Amino acid sequence: MRRSACILTFTMILFSANFLVSCRGVSILQSDVNSPIVPSGDPGDADDVTVPDGIITVRGTGFGTKLTPAPIRFETFAGAVDGQNPAEASGGWWTVDDRPAERPAISTSVARVPGRPVLDMSNFPAAPFSEASNSMVFFRDGVGWLATNKIYVNYWLYTDLGHSPLNDNIDTQVKLSKFASQCFVDGGTLGLSLPYRSISMWEFSNPGTSYFGVGTYSTGTQTLGPATFTSSPSARPTLKGAGWHNIQVELDQGTLDMPNGREKLWLVGPGYDKYGLRDSGLKQVVGSSPTWSLNMVVVGASTVFHVGNDGVKRRYKALRGFTSATPPDLDPSNWKEVAVNDNYDCLEFWTWSQKRASNVWSETHTGGYKVGAKVDYSGKAYQCIADVSSSSPPDGDSDHWSKIHDYPWPSSTVTTYLDSIYIDHSFARVELSDHADYSLAAHREIQVPVFWSDMEVRFQLNKGSFPPGTYYVHVVDESGTPHSAGVVSF
Repeated sequence: MRRSACILTFTMILFSANFLVSCRGVSILQSDVNSPIVPSGDPGDADDVTVPDGIITVRGTGFGTKLTPAPIRFETFAGAVDGQNPAEASGGWWTVDDRPAERPAISTSVARVPGRPVLDMSNFPAAPFSEASNSMVFFRDGVGWLATNKIYVNYWLYTDLGHSPLNDNIDTQVKLSKFASQCFVDGGTLGLSLPYRSISMWEFSNPGTSYFGVGTYSTGTQTLGPATFTSSPSARPTLKGAGWHNIQVELDQGTLDMPNGREKLWLVGPGYDKYGLRDSGLKQVVGSSPTWSLNMVVVGASTVFHVGNDGVKRRYKALRGFTSATPPDLDPSNWKEVAVNDNYDCLEFWTWSQKRASNVWSETHTGGYKVGAKVDYSGKAYQCIADVSSSSPPDGDSDHWSKIHDYPWPSSTVTTYLDSIYIDHSFARVELSDHADYSLAAHREIQVPVFWSDMEVRFQLNKGSFPPGTYYVHVVDESGTPHSAGVVSF
């Protein structure tokens, strides 16, 4: 039986007024009737307005076009079973490493959104002294970004860096995600085809210098070019506390070798009063692979183009550094054929962490050591129990040193979870936020468009971790410009 319709419409008038209407528990409030974008429910069909996750329609002008209304993927792992890896939980959409120890797993004991599981990407110490961790890896080749050469990724990351048993003088790096031309499993282990772009978190012993790092690995050489996330005062330091962080990336790959690409990176988390934004401005994002030539000096992992005897142009990745005297198509021991396009079309989530102590014991330490000082020596942590200027190592000087931890140091684990991974080849999107001004929001939740035209956008309501309340709708067009579009209450 067809349910009775609930018609949601608005009339433009020229004086300040507020109108609140509701249908099946979802309310849309027009708080600025002079706004050029007028929100409304979908008139004439109550089936399009449901609870708890209904379809909401925004009408106006200037929304522009979007290649496909829906995103490439909105991964919530809803319905996944505890312990499943991403490939199992996604029906095979994601790929995992051949090594089981490198595979993250679904956890139903933690939730950002009530009743919805998360993906456990936590890293555990794998070696003494540097506390380098194991890796957790999953990826998607052939994402679909080549359709526009635009990348939009939005995800929630929980991270707790923990504390070393030494002291606070610890530098911590957490690698998060990579955009690459290709990911693949090579001989049972994960590999990447250049070029690729890496996003990492760094927390230095001086917290004021912590930041998000964006490193670019080029096609001809593997040179890291960091770009520090420092554009917004609210982003210093980047890591203000353990908890959930929302990360959003807009990356326009532009034209190969041309300075017409651009990257915007947003971050918010505990201690932030609004999203921090890093905007690279116009720049070259992706470079093109060189053409193979006889006796060229090859850097390991470099990529080259080569036209074989069959006349087909292919791209190859070097498996090691060497001087190449044989064409790549005739030298499989040194080259592996990879995707022919240099542009990014792979998304890899690869968490790996490393803690580096800046207080390794030294026999020449200025002024010796005072009671209470903690040092790292031979993979163990020692605490000074009596002032000492002796050059004797801590493990042979029990009068002055007490061993407080053997490896592994349990608190060096970096706890990491992922939730709500939204992937698209368009910057056009809809978001709910806690502020009428998009740039001043401290919490935004991505929505899922189901219809898009220049005059109308429909989206599936995603409440995310918002508690019941009234929230602002922002329609972002293809240029990345946000437009206020009214509010929604639930």
